[in-house]
Amino acid sequence: MLLLTGLTACTAVSERAPSERALSACSPALLRSTLSKDWYNTLVPKDADGFETYKLQGTFQMGMTTGFQLTPDSTYIIHSFGPADEPLTIRGSWHTVAGCPPIVLTTTTELGTQQLRLEVVDASTLKVRFEDQQ
Repeated sequence: MLLLTGLTACTAVSERAPSERALSACSPALLRSTLSKDWYNTLVPKDADGFETYKLQGTFQMGMTTGFQLTPDSTYIIHSFGPADEPLTIRGSWHTVAGCPPIVLTTTTELGTQQLRLEVVDASTLKVRFEDQQ
């Protein structure tokens, strides 16, 4: 779990592997909607691939497709502190849709550099995995 010391700490993220979204159905041009919400851990343990699952309280609809718009030069606030039952807050916008390969970002914080993988499961579920970078 990513731990940041301050409530106002910001993490700059940039798109890591555009080739992961090479499938035409996963093209960034498909979706222009944006989202700024708080995601909360569902307390489900990590799956076999190391992903943690987060759910919105309620669901959201963006046209006919669920997804996020990612802008590589944006700054996102990522809070995660305390035990797993406390909120992980990801504010900003991402682009991906259910069934597409995960978005891979590189995040740099005072704790070092980590890789952040985001995968949309459905209209209210986001899978997140943090990996330390060498």
